[in-house]
Amino acid sequence: MSKVRTIWDVAKRLVRQTLPRTQSSRDSKPQPEAAAVAQTLNRKRALILHIGAHKTGTTAIQDFLEQSRNSLAEKGWDVLDVNGVTNLGNTIAFRSRPDGRAIFHFHPHMLDTITKALAAGDSNKIISAEDLFFLNQDDDLRRLSASVKTLGFEVKIIVYLRNQVDMGVSNKAQGARTSQSALVFGNDKRSVLPELNINTLEYLNYHQKLEMWKSHFPDATFILRKYDRSQLIGKDSVTDFVHICQLPVAPIKMSRNKTGGSKLTNLLHDLRLHGLEPSVAWNLHNGGLLLDDGGIEQSPSAKQATAFMAAFAKENWKIAQTYGIDLNIDCSTFPDEEIRQPDDIDFIYKNITSILNTLCKAHLPRTASTLRDSAIILEDVDLKQAYALMQIAHAMRPADQHIQRKLEEYKNELGIMDE
Repeated sequence: MSKVRTIWDVAKRLVRQTLPRTQSSRDSKPQPEAAAVAQTLNRKRALILHIGAHKTGTTAIQDFLEQSRNSLAEKGWDVLDVNGVTNLGNTIAFRSRPDGRAIFHFHPHMLDTITKALAAGDSNKIISAEDLFFLNQDDDLRRLSASVKTLGFEVKIIVYLRNQVDMGVSNKAQGARTSQSALVFGNDKRSVLPELNINTLEYLNYHQKLEMWKSHFPDATFILRKYDRSQLIGKDSVTDFVHICQLPVAPIKMSRNKTGGSKLTNLLHDLRLHGLEPSVAWNLHNGGLLLDDGGIEQSPSAKQATAFMAAFAKENWKIAQTYGIDLNIDCSTFPDEEIRQPDDIDFIYKNITSILNTLCKAHLPRTASTLRDSAIILEDVDLKQAYALMQIAHAMRPADQHIQRKLEEYKNELGIMDE
């Protein structure tokens, strides 16, 4: 028997084992079930991996994806989230090393959670997570790449970039609100631009960052866009994103993310400097407890902008050669002197007053309830003391009928007459 014949017999047996039992194994007609399985195995799912960078319209894109989740699902696209968080901000841990370098990596087990979400179902997947741009540990990217490769995705990596001066100014302002940005870009108001140090140089060296991603995703298609609204398709990030990703849904005009004025930014910088916990600063800002009176538009000087851009000139040239993205700017358009928001004492006191009033209103009801309950406990032991406590509770909450009834009850028992 020839080798060819033997191989052919083995192949036929394998085919018979694959076909459904309800069909005769001698039937030469194509089996629709087997064809469907083969088609599914041959079709690679698509993964759109939008990794930022920060301050490039990412919030608008994520709000759009969340709002369009059902429409995308109907067309075979699943917007990935982890515990309800679309931008995966809850998956990235960060710390500062003794030498000052900021370390960003996946929380333990979070990469497993992301992998499970990617493996679920047979839909194409979309991840939009700008904090992935913070990642600076090769092992995390290696593991993420291995998971994606194992699952057989065809990957498009989408990156929006803006010139380093605008990026630096925006992210330093963001550092007044979030610990991640503060760790990289600082959170002081001494200057509009961040200091050029190990962290800012690492983040803003886009070519180096992209080379790291490409080394772990060599088969991915990288799509780079310059974040300049005048040059974006539809002049907004959402329309541009939908177009370049070829998503099967219509873009929706989303409102722009409000970052706060320079007065509020500097106030938060000061509060952080004097020991306010980052989470408290974030909650005060997000909870609307801080007033925002705007302020002037801060700007580095032409000399500062020129020096800042010069630090990235060589790498930006590589970006232009490799991706056709020109990040250079005309620094002569910046003012001769740095423009910084001066302290506004009235604004500071207005915010202190606003916070105290809000906290007082939030805690008074609980305080009144505590006094009322304490009075009821004391009424069989010291009625006069119970009456005194109930009077304070009544002053705090005069419309409370329960307090009113107890107060009248105590007055009658003590024989107190109304004046």
